[in-house]
Amino acid sequence: MPERDNVTGLARLGLKPKLGQIALALLTILGILGFLGSSILGARQNQVANQSVLGESHEAGSLAFSQRESFNVCLAFVQWTDGSLSTRDLQIARALLGQRLQVQTQSGRSTYSLLPVDYRNGLTAFDAYLLLARDVPIKQRQKLALAAQPAFEFFLTHTRQMSSELALVSQQDMALVIKNRARAATYLSIIFLFTVFIGLLLAIWLSLDIIRGFRRSRKLLQEEENKLLQTRQELEVARILDEVQNQILSAELENLSDKELIDYLSSLLSDYQWTLAQSKIDEIKALHQSRRRLAEEYSYRTSHDHLTGLLNRTGFIGAIEAHSPNPELPISAGIFIDVDRFQRFNDALGYANGDKILRQIAKEVSMQSRRNEFVARLESDEFILFGSYPTVDDARERALELQAAIEFTQIHKSIEMQITVSIGLVLVKDSTLEAQTLLHEGAIASQLASRQDRSGFALFSKDQSDQLTTALSEEFALRRALSNNEFVLHYQPVIRVSDGKIVGAEALIRWERPGVGLLMPMQFLPGIRQAHLSIELGYWVLDRALQMRKSAEVLIQHHELDEFGLGLNIEAESLLRSDFANNVRQAFSRTAVSPRDIFIEISEDSLASGDIVLDNLKQLREFGIKISLDDFGVGYSNVIQAQAFPLDVLKIDKAFFPTSGFTERNEQLVGDVVRMAKTLGVETVAEGVETEEANSFVFKSGIDYVQGFYYSAAMPELEFWNWVRGRNAQRSSQ
Repeated sequence: MPERDNVTGLARLGLKPKLGQIALALLTILGILGFLGSSILGARQNQVANQSVLGESHEAGSLAFSQRESFNVCLAFVQWTDGSLSTRDLQIARALLGQRLQVQTQSGRSTYSLLPVDYRNGLTAFDAYLLLARDVPIKQRQKLALAAQPAFEFFLTHTRQMSSELALVSQQDMALVIKNRARAATYLSIIFLFTVFIGLLLAIWLSLDIIRGFRRSRKLLQEEENKLLQTRQELEVARILDEVQNQILSAELENLSDKELIDYLSSLLSDYQWTLAQSKIDEIKALHQSRRRLAEEYSYRTSHDHLTGLLNRTGFIGAIEAHSPNPELPISAGIFIDVDRFQRFNDALGYANGDKILRQIAKEVSMQSRRNEFVARLESDEFILFGSYPTVDDARERALELQAAIEFTQIHKSIEMQITVSIGLVLVKDSTLEAQTLLHEGAIASQLASRQDRSGFALFSKDQSDQLTTALSEEFALRRALSNNEFVLHYQPVIRVSDGKIVGAEALIRWERPGVGLLMPMQFLPGIRQAHLSIELGYWVLDRALQMRKSAEVLIQHHELDEFGLGLNIEAESLLRSDFANNVRQAFSRTAVSPRDIFIEISEDSLASGDIVLDNLKQLREFGIKISLDDFGVGYSNVIQAQAFPLDVLKIDKAFFPTSGFTERNEQLVGDVVRMAKTLGVETVAEGVETEEANSFVFKSGIDYVQGFYYSAAMPELEFWNWVRGRNAQRSSQ
């Protein structure tokens, strides 16, 4: 724009360049460039000429190089004669002369053809002796040199005479160079005079135009002054409209309607300014409308769920804050809706089908909503319907009615899925309604409802909230226990029935809870399972047990134990992870403990947990770990299940070994289990043996191993090895 304005100003002053002036200027520039180019080209040609005179391909240069090589051959022959140069070096000198004589000059002739006839004849005669020199011993070199003396002198003489030939050729070349330089100087003079003439002509022409142009300057200045006054008005209008535009962009005028915006602009501009700014005003109106649309769209996006179109959590909180109490409907209710087993649907059918279920739920809830109710999707599969009702009973009835109405059947690949929901109901008076409190209490009610498997219903109460808080506190305590290493392993010995020797131990977990003391598994394992910490705790037990087994190797040898297997209890939740077997192998690689020394004990409910459990157990057994079925006989397992799994040991539950009063029925049941185990090829362990009578029964029943309080309770590691030492000493003294 500034360049364009400058060109326009020059045109008004009559200084706009004319076609003829442009042509003259171009000719002047071309003349200068031609002069410079010719000067540079001439200098380069002179330099090339100077260099070419002495170049190898130039005739004079070629003669000079040939003379030098000829002298080198003569010198080499003399040194060869004296014995200071070898025959090979002499032949190399002659070969270099030969190469030089074959060089093509700029005229297209070889160097050899340029040499005088006497030189060539002398070289031919001298070459005959040089060829004989190849086979001459050192002692006969003088004799050959005397014979070659005439040819050598003749060749040397004519080599010296080449200087006159060289001088003649050089003079001819220099004359040609001088002639070329004179011609170049003439051309440069012509170009220079032409350039000066054209430049003077152009300067005179431009001077006359400048004089005429300044005569028009006064008139143009007046015109520019008038334009400046108009520009000031336009700038003022632009300033005002820019301020309005900035206000629109900063959302200060976002709430104004189009008519209110026009009225606001009219108050800022005069009629004349309004006329000047009409197009800009239209732009501002369009910008205002665009900003209002964007603001409305942003408000919608931030307050609505993109999947279902319902209010989201933010929109719901805003709606609650804007809620107006109705004296005729004093009870407000938040009906929290959770889709039962939604995560399983997601995992089994994919997220696309999960989204389809959520959209259907949203549609059903929206269709059921009434005039005084509104619906929101809070997160994932959690929805809420909020409304006001006359009484508590009305609110409860409305929640149950809604639960029944939005249950439906979804079909996916010919599979019918019954979609049900659990309802958490929160009741609150309008006078105490607060969004965050409502959401917090709703989360508690939803959690309580979801514990009822399917189609659960729970009404929030303060007592339930306290119970949930207590459960949460217990969960935090268990998590701290894991991170602070508050759990410890105790070891209960396992005795071989056939000879009474110690063959291993079962690692049993305890919790040394600060301020409470030692807690048994039944006091904290339910909380571990509820907090989903079973997997993490299982890996902790595995690592600690492997460390114990590795460090116990010296003690095992010291106490002369034939074998020492360590049993670990693994929860079904861990076995349901597809990477469990691989993680166990990695734990073994960190400690270098032999897998044959470890027993993994599984509960009977693990047998009914599916193919993943079976695959993990097969991998572990292939790795070398032995598999024990714990508490056999009191759970869900049967012979068929036991046969299908890769088992090494059946641990018969302590219920088969009462402290007293053994009956024929006990003996028959234990006998059946032992026979079944032998049929399956697995060993048996009697658990929970506490009395002499029970121990005697075990020793007569054919069971392979025994453990229980009769021998010892589970003990800390140091106490366990002290017990082993004492038992061995006792057996040695018997």
